[in-house]
Amino acid sequence: GAIYVLDWHDGDICGNSLTEKETGRIYRLAPKGLPGKSGLNLAAASDLDLLGLLDHRNDWYSRRARVLLQQRAASGRLDAAVPARLWDMFQQPGSAARKLRALWALHVTGNLPAARLLPLLDHAEPHVRGWAVQLLGEDLAYGPEALRKLALLAASDPSPVVRLFVASALQRMPLADRWPIAQALVTHAEDAADHNLPKIIWSGLEPLVPADAPRALALAARGAMPQLIQWTARRTVAAQQVPAVAAALAATAAPQARLALLEGLRDGLTSLGRRAAGAPANWEAAVAAVTATADAPARELLTQVSQLLGDARANAAQLALLRDPGAPVERRRDILRGFARDSQVEALPTILALLDEAPLRRDALRGLAAFDDPRVAREILARYATLNAAERSEAILTLAGRQATAQALLAALRAGTLPRADVTAFAARQLQRVLGPAFVDFWGPVAQPAADKRADIARYKRLLTEAEFGRANAQRGRVLFERTCLPCHTLYGQGGNIGPDLTGSNRANLDYILTEIINPSEVMQDSYQLVTVTTRDGRTLAGTTAAEDAQQLTLRLVGQDVMVAKSEILSREKSPVSMMPEGLLKAFSNEEVRDLLAYLRTTRQVPLPQP
Repeated sequence: GAIYVLDWHDGDICGNSLTEKETGRIYRLAPKGLPGKSGLNLAAASDLDLLGLLDHRNDWYSRRARVLLQQRAASGRLDAAVPARLWDMFQQPGSAARKLRALWALHVTGNLPAARLLPLLDHAEPHVRGWAVQLLGEDLAYGPEALRKLALLAASDPSPVVRLFVASALQRMPLADRWPIAQALVTHAEDAADHNLPKIIWSGLEPLVPADAPRALALAARGAMPQLIQWTARRTVAAQQVPAVAAALAATAAPQARLALLEGLRDGLTSLGRRAAGAPANWEAAVAAVTATADAPARELLTQVSQLLGDARANAAQLALLRDPGAPVERRRDILRGFARDSQVEALPTILALLDEAPLRRDALRGLAAFDDPRVAREILARYATLNAAERSEAILTLAGRQATAQALLAALRAGTLPRADVTAFAARQLQRVLGPAFVDFWGPVAQPAADKRADIARYKRLLTEAEFGRANAQRGRVLFERTCLPCHTLYGQGGNIGPDLTGSNRANLDYILTEIINPSEVMQDSYQLVTVTTRDGRTLAGTTAAEDAQQLTLRLVGQDVMVAKSEILSREKSPVSMMPEGLLKAFSNEEVRDLLAYLRTTRQVPLPQP
């Protein structure tokens, strides 16, 4: 009858071990006069006494009694009268909870065979019907009669609770047995917006797609759940069966299903991370079916899909829209990203021109990283002086990604036309990787020896006294943080997700924060290790692994995620170093370091300084 609360926090959010083992506290919250554990020994109770506890108002007693009954049944010591008593408890009038406690006890003691469970699929109480489905599955007792009844429940049971249990059961069945039940489940339009049902149905349906994509698409398209149609189309593309989606698209007349098929086809082709080999032979029939409608959203999606399939007319239409300054900015941004993702050379002059359009300039800077062309470095450097701080950061990262553009960047640094202070420690490490000794000769060592790191930590600890922090300006520190750290770290609900969220970290501990900044690779989780990928077209990408499947790798870079088709990867290396580079504080004066760390020590957000 008491509640026990563990109150513990470890400030080291990046490491793999516990550093503050002695700070935890345990609280016991109980009504006055509660005797506590004294005299509480359910293991000494008889089986029949335990049955009386199954209906206890404190659920702990019920759960504990059920466990003890299970243990005694497993060891052959269960009183022979228990099963009949439990069936009496189940059949007596009462709440669904009371019936379920009896049912669970029967199950864990091995007294609930399939012959007794099957009739419960017709029980008046929906939770009993649902648990009958569940317990049949736990016993792997989905025989022909059970499958027939499950199909009926999937089609006509009025309770979403029961349908959720049936949907969960799909994953326990052989693939061949899933089809009729899944077909019945997807027809419930009232479940389309449910938080769980479409996802649980999909978990059972997904393995059917590569096994028989046309049948899976037909099943989803005849249903009333657009999300499932979209997911099925996308999974079909991933299974390299694009013609099956085209055939389904040509055969579908329902506008909602047509849109969902197109969305899934678009997303599937996009996720391949490269231009498709070409349109399937039956694509023209699908195009004719969609263009014959007056469905404007579907026709727009068709253009996008046709572009992904390499259709020249679709490419021209998309390029014209990208050039149109009157078109919606978000639509143009999507088109720009699509052309950059596929490195379509015909779009390069237009993307270069977008460097002069403020709303799309940053996206254009990112997109140009995909093109191996001498115009890229020339046009970016020509405009560099007019870029704002965020755009300059994007420009440097783009230029640092290929050898030719990195050489142009290094030449600008040597000439003084690009300020050395604009090159972050992360960009410097990238340039060292791409240019090698040529960059180190100009820049100096990027990585510090361990002795130098220890010396830096000691120096800053001597400098950053409480008196010195008293002279700090946390607002200026926030500006430095947003320029240097925010693209990778979240603080107070804002920022990137490459590194850990700093809001709950031990930021006020000077030893901790200096060590994390100056020597970030000393203690880190595997998920923050640096992954470096070189593509066949000469681009170098450095980030952390965000996702991976059989076809592609998604790298989380500073400010964006980039999908790379595995067929385009020339080399891939995981380094035992942190994504966070060394030397971040080298670009700051002592006062700037003080202000930055003062901001990191704050317990609530401070305002930005007024211009």
